[in-house]
Amino acid sequence: MCVAACGGALFSGFGTAGQRCTSLGTVIVHESWHDEFLARFSAAVEEAAIGDPFAPVLYGPMLDRRFAERFEEYLGWIRPHHPAHGSPRISRITAAKPRPGFVKDPGAGIFYHPTIVSGVRPDDELFRSETFGPIVGVLAYRDLSEAIRLANLPGYGLSSSTTACPEAPGAHR
Repeated sequence: MCVAACGGALFSGFGTAGQRCTSLGTVIVHESWHDEFLARFSAAVEEAAIGDPFAPVLYGPMLDRRFAERFEEYLGWIRPHHPAHGSPRISRITAAKPRPGFVKDPGAGIFYHPTIVSGVRPDDELFRSETFGPIVGVLAYRDLSEAIRLANLPGYGLSSSTTACPEAPGAHR
């Protein structure tokens, strides 16, 4: 399994709490290593430190209440066919809804649990729309032509990247 892919997805999806135009929206991963990637990515997110931005954390609070309110709308796009991973909750982090290992006081800002959503489909709003916040979808593909079609499907397409893993089908050495 490609450790670089999980590390890259962790930072690009959740660094800055997903509040930049080039944040990762959806990981498009080959079906043959989808399950392993999802397990490793979920474990990395579960272990990531979230909290006080002056401490060594993956990300801090939302920029302001307006971003948090919009992020709440994105969380509403999660459907029954979307299993969630990476956090004990899909919500704001508070004393009543804590995150294990949270750094400092969750009341000192507007913090959200990082959320990985699997089972993403090409017609899902989570796939087709740009989100700003700590949420990343995971979608499997069968072959290169499908991967290219999926990568070009959402209308926002501000950035993309690939990780060629030697053990991935069709990888170039």
